Amino acid sequence: MRRKWTAVFLSVVLSVSAGSIISLQATAATSDQAEDQSSEQAMEQEMTEGGADVLAPDSDAGFTGRATIDSTVLVDEKDVKITASNLVYESYQTTIDLLIENNTSQDLSFTSGTMAFCCNTVNGYAISSMYVNEDVTAGMKKNTEVSIRNDELELLGIKDIAEIEIGFRVETEDNDDYLVTAPVKIQTSSAASVDLTEDTYQKGLSDGSFERISGGKVDAFQKGSFYSANGINLISAAIVKKDGTDAVLLELENTTDQVLSFHIGDFAINNLVISSPFWDSITLNPHGRAVMAENINNMADAKEYAAFGIGQPEAIAFHATISDSQNNDLTENGQVGISFGDSPAVNQDGAELYNQNGIRILYKGESDDSLYNYLLLIIFNDSSDTIYVSDETGSTSVNGFMVDENTYSRTIEPGQAGGMMYGISKSSLEENQITAADITTATFQLNIGSGSYYNYIDQPKLTVNVK
Repeated sequence: MRRKWTAVFLSVVLSVSAGSIISLQATAATSDQAEDQSSEQAMEQEMTEGGADVLAPDSDAGFTGRATIDSTVLVDEKDVKITASNLVYESYQTTIDLLIENNTSQDLSFTSGTMAFCCNTVNGYAISSMYVNEDVTAGMKKNTEVSIRNDELELLGIKDIAEIEIGFRVETEDNDDYLVTAPVKIQTSSAASVDLTEDTYQKGLSDGSFERISGGKVDAFQKGSFYSANGINLISAAIVKKDGTDAVLLELENTTDQVLSFHIGDFAINNLVISSPFWDSITLNPHGRAVMAENINNMADAKEYAAFGIGQPEAIAFHATISDSQNNDLTENGQVGISFGDSPAVNQDGAELYNQNGIRILYKGESDDSLYNYLLLIIFNDSSDTIYVSDETGSTSVNGFMVDENTYSRTIEPGQAGGMMYGISKSSLEENQITAADITTATFQLNIGSGSYYNYIDQPKLTVNVK
């Protein structure tokens, strides 16, 4: 089941082979993926230990690694001290040496760049690969390091490091906050020679270096002012294709003096909503930039993409909100739309299940993953109001047997359509001795709200004849 968003941070990864991986900061879907990030960090460290070559200053790579840093105290309060002392360049990554001192009487956990606390940047760009997770016993010190993937720097057009920002969350053994720091800047020896006002990411998209480094193709790229609220501006959008996968890249800037987060949901491709209302989020430091990478295949797999008839992305739309560092919403849901070309009409083939109140629901076929069988539905909103469509828990039966379901709600603007993957639990089917091949009919209830989520205008009970 494609899982619901829970304010966590991971990397969107596009890969050609095991040895060719690129990533940009974005969020994934659930808290249980925190373990995946820890495993990925361990794997990356294992790959880079044991005699990696140092990048020479005149290397042909986009990132050259010339800068040095002086010993810099990052944190010195409440009997906690963290010092950064060195930059080390390797072929795969750049590392910063850290000394963590816990002079308190209790054991403490030190994290940075985690999904729950991420405000790390290089040259003003948010960096997803900077990660710290260390436990330090009371009264003890610990040497560790924070690594930065060189290919991530290259994708952002960074050739040399002028400035690093890093923040820390310190927690007790009971997971209570002991200390949370604001992002602290480290100036390098290259600070005076690097123009931090230059948008190096946009330059790479325009001059072809992004394609060279990523191995992908930039199908579309636009600069502009696509969204602006509370000091957050959406300043560029691109579509990148690699190995048949489309990713939408959104570049944001924060013009304020505070840490802010940008949240998106109800993501639509070619006027068809295919994500949950709370899909993705990214944190921006004061006067910093960040790139969100939205892998469309995470919203709908290839079979669903074909069944919905989405085609090549020509237009995107989504709802956007902004929150502060205390998770207080600063804006209402705002609709953002960006067009790259002539958007095709949403495919209207399929069995009609419902047609009332200016709302139509079509059955488009089936798909599945390891946990769920999906009934693929398209919901057309031809009414004049925003509609909210959700499933009714406990309403689903297959071949007359009650089964468990799990389905994302859809928020659909007037004139939009929404693709819904109605998930039926495979384990629940097995308990009733029903295989996918045995399914003939499925019944379920949808709740349709108009203007607000619970202002139901209808709660239709629908029947799908699968075979």
